[in-house]
Amino acid sequence: FLVMMLMGNLNAASSIDINNIKDDPEIRVGLWTGQSSVIVSADDKFSIVDKDSRKTIATYEPKTKVVVVVKGGKIYLDNNKCNSNNIEINLKNFSDDKSIEVNRKSYRGNIEISNSNGLSVINIVPLEEYLYSIVSGEMPASWPGEALKAQAVAARTYALNEINKHVNEGFNVCATTHCQVYGGKNAEDV
Repeated sequence: FLVMMLMGNLNAASSIDINNIKDDPEIRVGLWTGQSSVIVSADDKFSIVDKDSRKTIATYEPKTKVVVVVKGGKIYLDNNKCNSNNIEINLKNFSDDKSIEVNRKSYRGNIEISNSNGLSVINIVPLEEYLYSIVSGEMPASWPGEALKAQAVAARTYALNEINKHVNEGFNVCATTHCQVYGGKNAEDV
C-alpha cells in the first residue's frame, strides 16, 4: 500500500519527465534466458497467443499448469508442437489482483516466451508496477516514507537510464543485480 501511495506523487519529484516518453510506459524485464523448459499458469483463464500472427494457440482454465519446452529448435506446449517460436501468455480478464505464474513466481502484465538458443522469458509490465517489486527489494516498507520516495525516484530514474541495456537480447532490463533485482508480484510490499 505504501509504495502504491508513494508512486502517485513521483512524476513531479523525478528529474526525468516520463510523460515525454509515454503516458504509461512499459518495461520488458528479462526473467530467464537459455532455458530448456518453464512452467506457466495463471490466476484466471489465460491464453497462449502466437506473438507474430496474434492468433490464439490455446486457452486454459485458471491454475492449469502448462509445460513449455524447446525440443529440436521448436516450442512444445505439454508435448504438443507449437508452430510459433514467439508466444505470449495473456490473461482473459485482466485485473490488478490477477497474475501469470512462471516457475512458481507471480508476475503482473504479460509474459512473452521466445525460442532463441533456448527459451527466453520476458515480463512486459507498466513501469510503475515494475517499481512495486524493485523498491521493496531495496528497502523495507517500515523505513521512513521520504526514504521510500527517494528510492522509488532513484529506481525509476535508473530503469529509464538503463532502458536499452539488453535491447539486443529482446528486453530492456534483466531481473538480477546486473540491472535491478526484480522478483515480480511475490516480492512486492504494496
